[in-house]
Amino acid sequence: MLTIVFGLSGAQAASAAGTVTVEDGRDQVTLTWRGDETIQVGISKSRGLIGGPVSVRVDNRRLTFDGFYARFNGQESGFTVKSVKTAIDGVRLQVSEVLEHPQIPEPIPVDFTLWMEANDKALRVKVAYPEGKLHLDQLGLGNHHGAGIEPERIFLTKMLVMNGPFEPFDLKYNYNGTRYWCFRMANGISELQGCDRGPRGFACDPKSGRYDFYSYCDSPITYTLVFTGKGEQEAIGQFRSTLHITAPATMAKLIGRNVVMTNNPIKERYEDFLDEITSRGMRDFLWVAYWPHPGDRALVEPYGALYGVYDMYTDLFIEGPRRSKTWLPEWAMYTEPGKMYRGYHNSLRIRPDKYLDLATTRVHMTFGHELGGGNFTASSATRYSNLAIIKKEIKPTFMYLDVHVSKGPIHYWDNLGRHHPARDYLEGERRFFEWTRHYLGDIPLLSEATGEAYAGIMDGGAFEPWPTPAKLGIKCRDWDYYPFIDQVHREHLVACGVHWPLTEPEPNEMSQAILFGRAQGLSAYRGVPQDNPGRRVRIYYLTSAFNKMLGLAKLERIDFADDDIHRAAVTYANGARAWINRGDKEWDVRGYRLPKYGYLVEGPGDSPLIDIPKGFQQYRALEDGKVVEVVRSRDYQYWASETSRDFGPVTLSGAGAARVVSADRVVLYELEKPGISQVRLSRLSSSLAGRKVARAWARLTRGRLLELKFPNVKQDGDVVSFYPMEMATCVGFGFELVPVGVRSGARQNDRAVP
Repeated sequence: MLTIVFGLSGAQAASAAGTVTVEDGRDQVTLTWRGDETIQVGISKSRGLIGGPVSVRVDNRRLTFDGFYARFNGQESGFTVKSVKTAIDGVRLQVSEVLEHPQIPEPIPVDFTLWMEANDKALRVKVAYPEGKLHLDQLGLGNHHGAGIEPERIFLTKMLVMNGPFEPFDLKYNYNGTRYWCFRMANGISELQGCDRGPRGFACDPKSGRYDFYSYCDSPITYTLVFTGKGEQEAIGQFRSTLHITAPATMAKLIGRNVVMTNNPIKERYEDFLDEITSRGMRDFLWVAYWPHPGDRALVEPYGALYGVYDMYTDLFIEGPRRSKTWLPEWAMYTEPGKMYRGYHNSLRIRPDKYLDLATTRVHMTFGHELGGGNFTASSATRYSNLAIIKKEIKPTFMYLDVHVSKGPIHYWDNLGRHHPARDYLEGERRFFEWTRHYLGDIPLLSEATGEAYAGIMDGGAFEPWPTPAKLGIKCRDWDYYPFIDQVHREHLVACGVHWPLTEPEPNEMSQAILFGRAQGLSAYRGVPQDNPGRRVRIYYLTSAFNKMLGLAKLERIDFADDDIHRAAVTYANGARAWINRGDKEWDVRGYRLPKYGYLVEGPGDSPLIDIPKGFQQYRALEDGKVVEVVRSRDYQYWASETSRDFGPVTLSGAGAARVVSADRVVLYELEKPGISQVRLSRLSSSLAGRKVARAWARLTRGRLLELKFPNVKQDGDVVSFYPMEMATCVGFGFELVPVGVRSGARQNDRAVP
């Protein structure tokens, strides 16, 4: 028996997780990883990996699976293994197999390379075959065997965790999928399967032991398999450590920003709406315009906002009223030779490697008015049909490239009948995104649905379906939403909100935003009433500072209290922690009673103006049987209560917020009436201790100020009291402060409180 040992040496040794050995036996080669547990993977030298047994041992737990299967050129079955050759190359195992099929005239060589590395527990399996005459229709994993292999828990898609028992399912991959999934079996082994190419689907059949993550038509394809006895969080963490993705530097510009989804030019439909939300303190948002308009960027920039417009290059109209003035057959994507791929409203799907041909030259009706029945008419936005015009006249500070992520990656054919694997699709998208980002001035790029395969290509995603297991055709005992994509890719990809943008802080979806660590979006799209702006702005206060505090910190792990998937404790690399209760029963956490959809967040954070002894703090909890919400951050403080409540810094009923602009200036925001009625200055900020109100204003929409004097505002020591304003146009209050003992008139300036 030959044994080869591999480990890290020198400066690397301190961070080494384990050692790797390769043992060459009589008919089995065994890869072994030894660290905090022992993981062994055995391969049959005579039977290989196409249908051959693979033995897995994790300490004293065991299972086997039937290697891999491969289907080529439209043949579902009938493949036989003609020959198997194995060789050891250092700590790598090479397995070369030749397949035969009666309907395929030439032999089919399939080469496997297997290895493990010392600094993680993952088994890598690289699969290669000669492309050209061979089309790989499907590559997948064979059935599992052994005691206790039925799934107890499955993590699947970007957003689901499910508890068994399960009925068999076969879920096709789409933009809601990821290139990995994870499951815990009854025998105590957790397994994660991932691959580096576009997969085709995920199949599970507990009775037959099928855990099949199948892919297709790329060479090479590298599978990453993690087996551990230390739970599903260990498996996910080990898989994450195998990824080496460089995120765009522009991605950091998205942190803490809430998407505002709009349709028309601001001065046509949103002038009042913009004033209403910004007068209530909303800042640093992403204004997504489905109707580009010159000058709109300048209207949102004073509030620290980025202005972005909708565009897409996946589809081109070649007939009808929206048709392009020019198009070439070579731009077309085909689902099979001779069959054009049709997209939105029967438009032509464009090859990703041709997007750059259109980016600055395309002339067709991206924008305009849909009249029904296939009819369409131009609008003032129709002229913005390519990025050259958008760059010159609109000057966006980010872009929303719709559809791109939700349609790929997939394989396709071109007009000459040549096949392009999914890697070509993704490479075309990568080149287009990189070029667009730089061409428009190094700005962040968003696309639809936060596609996992685009991590490292785009900056972030927004607007995505939020399917349930039933919608996906999966039957299980229990389930909940789970930030599976965020746990693996949070530092590679910014997801802007959960599901669709909201018009109010709906508790279920807001608890999801906290669970996923995201800044939730606000909707003001076509047909959505713009009433009650204060309730919309609560979405900002509940998620912006939270997301900003997290930054791009890695989501380290999620633990379930008492193994209950509805009680999640989330841990981030920057020390932040969040506890989210999505179960029906109340949950007591660190002195707070969390109702259903309640949460507690603690994280780093300090400010020269706001005292946060424990750092950032946010919660939705029960006090005296009533739900209250609190945010204490370096940017602002926020409170909400169904009934009048003394929170310490303020007494309030409804919802309100405050910013300590300086030791001389405080701004209060009224979000829901009656709002704040009393302020304790030193509790709001220690920098305000020993100060008194020199001037006070009620702040109204459109920048109007109504000065308040005694008895409408009065101060007793540290406490400032005032009467809430009855007017719907009142958006808050402002105070100019001076030290006690200084005459009220001795102000440094007469500038109005912002």
